[in-house]
Amino acid sequence: MSLAKIGLNLFRDSKLLARNNGGRELFSFATRHPSRTTVAQGFNESSLLLCHMTDYAPVNGIIRSTRDSVFAKTGINSIRDSVHFSINHTVKGHMGGNWDNKKYCIMLPFNSALKANDKGKFVAGYTADIFTSGSVRLPKGSVIVRHNKRLKPGKYIVRDASKIKQFKDTHGILLIDSSVPPTQISDNVIRKLGYDVFDESFTAGIVGKTKKSCITNMKKFNTMAQRNGIIPMTHSASPNVIIEMLFAAFAAGGKYINKAEVLEIIKGIKKMTKHSNIPLEIDIDMFYKLVEKSKTPKQALELIKKEMNLKPTLVANFKKVIPDKKTAKRVQQQYIFFSKEVIRQFDETLDAIQKPTIKKLFG
Repeated sequence: MSLAKIGLNLFRDSKLLARNNGGRELFSFATRHPSRTTVAQGFNESSLLLCHMTDYAPVNGIIRSTRDSVFAKTGINSIRDSVHFSINHTVKGHMGGNWDNKKYCIMLPFNSALKANDKGKFVAGYTADIFTSGSVRLPKGSVIVRHNKRLKPGKYIVRDASKIKQFKDTHGILLIDSSVPPTQISDNVIRKLGYDVFDESFTAGIVGKTKKSCITNMKKFNTMAQRNGIIPMTHSASPNVIIEMLFAAFAAGGKYINKAEVLEIIKGIKKMTKHSNIPLEIDIDMFYKLVEKSKTPKQALELIKKEMNLKPTLVANFKKVIPDKKTAKRVQQQYIFFSKEVIRQFDETLDAIQKPTIKKLFG
């Protein structure tokens, strides 16, 4: 039964109670978004839903990037300037973090998000992690799932977000309050919004339950990504992550293990950027000059903070986990090795692919 038939206008009335029935029944305001397509067509953009897990609410209809969030609090820029989404599912915990108890899951219709943001906003990734350059504007039709401990279990409360003081500057966006953290109900909500859920077997590594479905799904994603200028590359293999790893090595403290090696890695980052077409999040030439000028990693961080107003991302803050110089040295070696290895693998990939294919993939 539609909202109109029962005389309820979601964007006029304050809230709507919806049963938590396993997601088999759509919200009365939702429509079905089938995702079955051919490899030649690629995934249909209208069948895809971006999901972002966070403890921070959008500000004025904007999901802030790590850099913008850190700057708003400290006045200093974080190295990382991206927002990360999983497609048609919420991100599962891995060595990079755990999102099980995050307060918000922000869901954006992919097609609408492309239109609401500048061209090139969505840079690269796969179904498990598609990432942006900078902050992201929420399009109409977005849904914010919020953990509300005061809510009785068993029901959702669906509201017009603009009726809530915290989200007063949003328009056409829904707020769904839940008595449990979003990860516990996200698949349910995705289905009730009319989308297919991409389960863990779909998104893990190569996507799919069988070798054949892996290849098919990868081709479908690549076709869709190419159509929208999105590069099929994992974030861990992107040049910006190597910069983060170098900052992590610097934050470990101690002396340079091999400064010349670090400078060669920075040159390798420039080469990767040229071929991958992924925009760098910092001025790489200034970064090189300051590292070259510094005598120790600590001095490099001080110069970078002073001259570039940058500091390591939160994941690279090792003050609490480096107990001694020996451990610090091992951490430095680990991240320097990782940086070199990613560049080496990237170079091998370029050598293995013909130039026309590179142009087709990377533009």
